[in-house]
Amino acid sequence: MAVLLPFNYFLVTFFLFLGFWTIYQGSQALGVVNIDKPITSSVELVGFSGLVPALTPGAASPAFNLLVCIDNGHNCDQYRDGGSVKVSYAGVPLAYGSIPSFELGAKEALTVAVNATSESGRAG
Repeated sequence: MAVLLPFNYFLVTFFLFLGFWTIYQGSQALGVVNIDKPITSSVELVGFSGLVPALTPGAASPAFNLLVCIDNGHNCDQYRDGGSVKVSYAGVPLAYGSIPSFELGAKEALTVAVNATSESGRAG
């Protein structure tokens, strides 16, 4: 029995170490979970004009009314300088529009109305 006593201390120490090591590794893994998601956006077509065949010289240029929805997935406020929207068909640009500068709070969403026309030129 006296010979096994040091081995028992070794086993108890080993299992204590193993338990603490497992808890430590588990707590480190919790820090790796990323709940901070990027900013996402989507575009909804609300209305359009000028897409009929141009039979007369005074035909209207294409124009599109869009709603741009921006969702901040970050855990902190985000500021953006704005941007541009290009409406194209089969790779041919039809109209351009611009998105104004905006600031979003953490986990907030924003909807911006954008008027894209061919007269506005290339935005951004």
